[in-house]
Amino acid sequence: MDLGKFFVAIGISLLLVFFVANTLSLVYKAPKPSSSGCYNYDNTCYAQTSQQLCGSSQDYNCTSQIYQSQSYKDCTANQRTNQQSCLENQRNSLKVYQTVYYIILAFVSLLLMLFGFLLIEKRSIGAGFIGGGVLILLFANIFSAISVLVSSLFGALGSMTGFAVNSGASTPAVAYLNVVFSFIGLLMLIVFAYFKLEKVETNSI
Repeated sequence: MDLGKFFVAIGISLLLVFFVANTLSLVYKAPKPSSSGCYNYDNTCYAQTSQQLCGSSQDYNCTSQIYQSQSYKDCTANQRTNQQSCLENQRNSLKVYQTVYYIILAFVSLLLMLFGFLLIEKRSIGAGFIGGGVLILLFANIFSAISVLVSSLFGALGSMTGFAVNSGASTPAVAYLNVVFSFIGLLMLIVFAYFKLEKVETNSI
């Protein structure tokens, strides 16, 4: 491959990566979890319990018993349950996005590599598509690593705030998908390179 074809292949590879990443980001937008939206710091429980026990009276003997009352404890416990459920829902939404995003990237990368091998006679074009597929799969691997880190941080946030968000014990699905698709991509490169490149070059000698 001469210098011109080499730069054409590099250009196709890089532009394919940017095109796929930007298009996917526009079409499939990431959720925007906000842990602050799950916390309610108002005095609703205090106000409700105060109204039940004391009415309009501000007698100290009455208001001092609010925090010890069962209705106040039930109210705050219910708030904590709702907050924990909110955090869990946000985390699950993020996990689904990460998994689907990775699967799309992985499938696109494999299709590009396959298409590149089908066009391998056109060296610069075929090599460009193969390179683009490889780079997108590498980008997906980086995304997978970041997803695992984000999941761990989300679990740590739940632990620090006292909410038992179920995240630390299990490994995100995207980590397993990363291993599977990386193996498929590697196997595809080896098999197609052997049958489409090595044998052709051997026969031409």
